[in-house]
Amino acid sequence: MSSLLRVLFVVYCIEAGLFLVIAPWREFWNLLVSRSALSQAHLGAFLLLPWIRGAVTGFGLIHLIWGIHDLERILLGRRGNRSKAPTRKFRAARPPRGWSPRGGNRGKAPIPESDRAG
Repeated sequence: MSSLLRVLFVVYCIEAGLFLVIAPWREFWNLLVSRSALSQAHLGAFLLLPWIRGAVTGFGLIHLIWGIHDLERILLGRRGNRSKAPTRKFRAARPPRGWSPRGGNRGKAPIPESDRAG
């Protein structure tokens, strides 16, 4: 993602988060709900319930945390990424030579009869 889009996303998250944290507990919320089409559909009273206001506030907190997290990544990414060593991709260990999932002795000389147990 380009730097400009990342910065705009951070600004959006922080602004939306602040609005969603503060607005449900202000008189503005009551006016907004009572004058909207939601009050005509009898959903206005639902949006004025304290637990709905709390859910909206929680959604705002998620936006704030996400915005601050991405802002931190932008600010620290510019300073710290250049000094870090490149990361390696995980490489799975190979089984030993001659190992077979069927338990045989594939790839090696056959075991003499005298050395076999049982």
